[in-house]
Amino acid sequence: MRIHLVAILFLFFGLACKPEKKVFDKPENLISVEEMTQIMVQMQLIESYRQRAVLVPPHHDLEKETTVLTKRVFETFNVSQKQFNDSYTYYTLHPGILSNIYDGVLNELSQQQADLLEKSDSLNVGSPKNE
Repeated sequence: MRIHLVAILFLFFGLACKPEKKVFDKPENLISVEEMTQIMVQMQLIESYRQRAVLVPPHHDLEKETTVLTKRVFETFNVSQKQFNDSYTYYTLHPGILSNIYDGVLNELSQQQADLLEKSDSLNVGSPKNE
């Protein structure tokens, strides 16, 4: 029994002392922070659309539509699903960079929202509600 315990401890300490292995190297085709930010903005808009599925007519296949929209985003930015996944994985392992990406996404979405509200307000000028 004592020999087994020593062997287990030896194995445990032997494995613990190995140098750290790189989990995920920087992908060759890493999507730039700026482009990743714009892709993530589009992905967030698609996700928002999915969450508002109650507004979608019942005959729509939401899953299929989401897949089509996602493929369209990848085509627009000329990236593959694998390239996006590899880049996203890389950025998740670098939280500071990922935080910058999400800050950019939030800023862009906030700007789009402000632009829509401004446009909406300008369309309502002179309507009976605003008089």
